[in-house]
Amino acid sequence: MKTKSFPNQKPIMGSRGVVLLLCLHGLLTLSHGQAINNRYFPESLKMGVANAAPQIEGAWNEGGKGETIWDRFAMSRPARIVDRSTPEVACDSYHLWREDLRIIKGMGAQFYRLSIG
Repeated sequence: MKTKSFPNQKPIMGSRGVVLLLCLHGLLTLSHGQAINNRYFPESLKMGVANAAPQIEGAWNEGGKGETIWDRFAMSRPARIVDRSTPEVACDSYHLWREDLRIIKGMGAQFYRLSIG
């Protein structure tokens, strides 16, 4: 079976899509007379953040790291990735992890689920 490549196709949901959904939720909430704040979450609720190594790590060939399945796929078949991005640099969390932790702490996250590639 032959698959078609759509190089100009945009991802269905990326960071812009998430921001758009959050803005839409805020507008709908405000339109119903509710203020946006954390009063609606139970005090027992713990907030956290998570990552996926291929999305943030970068440095695919440094520090004794081996090639992952995703590294091989993304670098050998870039046309299969909508924006042709590869895991070679990503967000470079491999080198910027201290800054990442500072940002996460500043957000008030109580948990951080770390994925290591």
